[in-house]
Amino acid sequence: MSMAEHGADVWRDGVRLPLLDFSSNVNPLAPPKGLLKEAHHLIRLAYDYPEPESSSLQRFLAEYHDVQPAQVLATNGANEAIYLATAKAPPGVALIIAPTYSEYQRAAEGFGHKATYVRLRHPFELKASRIILPEHTSMIYLCNPNNPTGTITPKADVLALHEKAKAMGAILLVDEVHMDLAENEEDSVIKEVDDHMIVIRSPAKLLGIPGLRVGYAVSSANRIASIASIRPTWDVNVIASELVKHWMKRDYQEESRHYVSKERKRIVNRLLRMGFTVYPSKTNFLLLRKPGINSAKLKMRLMERGYLIRDASSFEGLDHTYIRIGIMRARQNDELLNALKAFFGEAKPHETQGRS
Repeated sequence: MSMAEHGADVWRDGVRLPLLDFSSNVNPLAPPKGLLKEAHHLIRLAYDYPEPESSSLQRFLAEYHDVQPAQVLATNGANEAIYLATAKAPPGVALIIAPTYSEYQRAAEGFGHKATYVRLRHPFELKASRIILPEHTSMIYLCNPNNPTGTITPKADVLALHEKAKAMGAILLVDEVHMDLAENEEDSVIKEVDDHMIVIRSPAKLLGIPGLRVGYAVSSANRIASIASIRPTWDVNVIASELVKHWMKRDYQEESRHYVSKERKRIVNRLLRMGFTVYPSKTNFLLLRKPGINSAKLKMRLMERGYLIRDASSFEGLDHTYIRIGIMRARQNDELLNALKAFFGEAKPHETQGRS
């Protein structure tokens, strides 16, 4: 797998390209004012090793979510949490609900599972009652809110899928990395975890520090202890740990959610006028479809103008008519929208009523 299959493909031979990155899905209001200044001062802490087990960070995250510290494992990014959780599951069939994040397949196959897909179709809504688990299912991967669609599976459906996993002795991994900026946080299952369910989160997107690599897993104390047994010592860097403890705040989260919701509605209206199908996202990115486009060529044309979007054709179940864009600041969003308008034109608002 090449890194170009993910978003944020902004590096060439160690040089950051001069692009506005709409392919990523980081909080558009990030970083919080003052965070970068504090990060500069924190560099002195790098002279020492970080806490071996990230104990203080895990206590902070446990308090943040009102769970027990023994239920939390801090990791070097959400990806590490996914890989560690997969490594400790007995090999079997890994069920991946697609279209979704490609690292699930990579982790599953890397640790001896047979990856198989449930491919959702338009409008990409999961109904747990329709999911039949294959024999010998060991892992189920559910991204919620889903990447790339931005849709949220209601808690009732997630818990119903959890019951099916438990009945088969499988583990349901619920990737809630995008929940921090979503409208429906009440659909989180972080308080319902047990031996058969793991929730993955990352404060890096909320705070705008994905390059510092910090994430965490929440599950039963027994499951966390099992995963922690293979986690490398010192794997969460001290700067990321301190920034999360000092800057992950509810009021900043709510401000960010409000902005994303308001700006998303404005962007959607303009995209509809350009003839795009816009899927009903509940978070800070949008999946778009337009018959007749070639997503790879459109990506290259926009890069020539200084904008990077996500070619969504690499997602299982999608083709070259799909792209994904992140929501940024209003001025930056307008720049991208005007670039798209130059390619596709724009109808008057009343001519697009009822389209989605």
